[in-house]
Amino acid sequence: MKPPWPSMRQNTSNTGANMFAIPESAGIAASAVATGGLIFSTPVIDEQEIIYAGSSDHSLYAYNPRTKKIQWTFATKEVIDSAAALHPNGTIIVPSGDGSIYCISKEGEKLWSFDVTKHRTHDQFSFATSYWWEGNIAIDDEGYIYAGNDDFFLYCITPEGTLKWKFRTGLFIWASVVFGAPNIVYASSFDGAVYALWRTDGTLLWKTDMRNPLIASPAIHGDILLQCTLGGTLIALNRHTGQKLWTQRIPQHVYASPLITPDGNVITASSSGEILAFSIAAQSLVWSWKEFSVIRSSPVLGPDPEKKSPYLVYCGNADGHLFALDSAGALRWRFQTTPKDEHTQKFVINGSLALGTYGLAAPVGKYIYYLPYNHYLSPAPDIVITRPPQLIIPLADLAQTNTYILDNIHITSPAIIPTLDQIGLQSLDIVIGVIARSADEQTFLAHGTLIFGRGEDGALIGVPHSQTYSFAFYGTIAEKHITFTAQNIFFETSGFPFPLDTLQLQTSQSLIESNTTLRAEVIERGPIKTFASIILAYNSAHPPQSIIRSIQSIEDVFYIIRAFVELLIVSTKFLVRKYWDTWDLFDDRGSIHCVGMASLCPLPASQNNTSMWTITSFSFNELAKKIQAQLETTSPDASAEELSILVADRNTLQPIPINYSKLVKHKRISNTRIQISLHIPEMLTRSSNLTAYVVDKTTLLQSYNLYPANPGK
Repeated sequence: MKPPWPSMRQNTSNTGANMFAIPESAGIAASAVATGGLIFSTPVIDEQEIIYAGSSDHSLYAYNPRTKKIQWTFATKEVIDSAAALHPNGTIIVPSGDGSIYCISKEGEKLWSFDVTKHRTHDQFSFATSYWWEGNIAIDDEGYIYAGNDDFFLYCITPEGTLKWKFRTGLFIWASVVFGAPNIVYASSFDGAVYALWRTDGTLLWKTDMRNPLIASPAIHGDILLQCTLGGTLIALNRHTGQKLWTQRIPQHVYASPLITPDGNVITASSSGEILAFSIAAQSLVWSWKEFSVIRSSPVLGPDPEKKSPYLVYCGNADGHLFALDSAGALRWRFQTTPKDEHTQKFVINGSLALGTYGLAAPVGKYIYYLPYNHYLSPAPDIVITRPPQLIIPLADLAQTNTYILDNIHITSPAIIPTLDQIGLQSLDIVIGVIARSADEQTFLAHGTLIFGRGEDGALIGVPHSQTYSFAFYGTIAEKHITFTAQNIFFETSGFPFPLDTLQLQTSQSLIESNTTLRAEVIERGPIKTFASIILAYNSAHPPQSIIRSIQSIEDVFYIIRAFVELLIVSTKFLVRKYWDTWDLFDDRGSIHCVGMASLCPLPASQNNTSMWTITSFSFNELAKKIQAQLETTSPDASAEELSILVADRNTLQPIPINYSKLVKHKRISNTRIQISLHIPEMLTRSSNLTAYVVDKTTLLQSYNLYPANPGK
């Protein structure tokens, strides 16, 4: 017996369809089970109706809807953003953001792993900022495993976990590959190209420029390959030659993969909330359906339990609704997954559904949902959502807290942000420590630290370089809310420092789950200046000298130049073609306004850091406007990345609005000594009330008045 849904798009043609006769009810009721984080990956379902789904809490879950229990979990070291796949040999292949693909047994035991971060060869040099496996796993008819990585490569791995071949594209690969005779694999990259490769050795057969970034997985119908683009087009290619046959416009950007129906239609879903069915042969619209929310979930096709329609199309939207349409595009049923609870934020469905033998599995928020196909023929199923007790802290107590953690970041607008980086945002934690308060305790200065790509032991996780960001927050306490505001900062976007003019957090209620409104702005820079700022920020985080130091042979130079030229070509296309025009990212004045939610709560005592550093000297050169501090530690393993210097007006506690992540420099003197320095721009040093604060994450080490020039403590 074959698994009903073994991979993200069910079969090697990526049709997203599975037609079968629904057996008599097995008595499996509707249910839901919580994971420890949001789920963005598509579940897969085996022949026993066991559901396997990866979560942003770093774990793969095996859920049995018959018993309504989690059978086991398998922990990795980073988020799981992509679909696993069920191998014909009975194992489960799992991709992780920690840079590894894992092969595990049906009992949840690790059999082998393939770690792309280790033993990288000369020709694997890449300007990528992470090694996350975000391409969904696909398995060909010989058992070889294919997956795209954020390092710009497509990998083919043997069933035993060794590399067969790799192929470089121009940017990261998030889509699942698709297979076609004779012996060809097709891959889509964010660089905007579809690649046809020989499965035997990864040799390029043809490449077609689709003139827009690609996230959706391609699908094959006969001799036609169908591909949706992020720019809002559906393009049909001759899969043998790569020639474009026809194009259909789709409203707004497209994240979802196309669905191929048995009657020759291709169905697409758009971020506009529209589902569109086109005749592949006639190249014309057959029907459309409009949802009231963004759709990122790829539609899937399965049997109709009432047998009224040849098939039903199942999908989910970003407002937490699951729904089914018949073959003519008429609504059959709709199900709201969010409990009727005034304290619960709307659940979001970003991943795609999977169809089992008796029902469907859906990734809903942080829950794995299971609905029998005939659930709508009876009274609405009573799904019990088991959640941990809600942490409630009076706002007055929260205002007196000195250390916080901000997590569960979820951006809702503009819609392109969660499309591109919601899983990356979900992986972030900002630790905040209050380092000074006003006499009336209504304002405060706080230091925020965000670390990307580094574990608690200091080891890199799924990245070539870790990033540490330093924020100077100005805080205000009012009767109904607490506000944190930082200006002129870098913010983390999956390894890319993104320049923001303002980041504001406002907590207005005492319930900890999603209690904080988050606003981020880029003011009137326009697309060109914004993307130029990103490039400059990248250079600041990954200085050219670090690349030069990595050169060990003339062969390294060749591959570095090759990678640079390819990235330059892709970047030029990005700017010249103005891909962002269809994303609704910028307003009419060239600004970006992001709105979302997050959770702000007291930092657990176990995570409060006691600094291992001691200041041995401090100086301020008034003429050069340079602050310098030397520190030492008794532990050679003490991390220095979180050390920083903030400067604020000592009367108002308003920090000077400079980019501390960029301007605070670290220089190792020895294993136990370090020097940190900060150059203050001339225009910002005219106040005589400036105080410098030397901090280590949430801990204030010492403050110094900068004027007069000989500082007093």
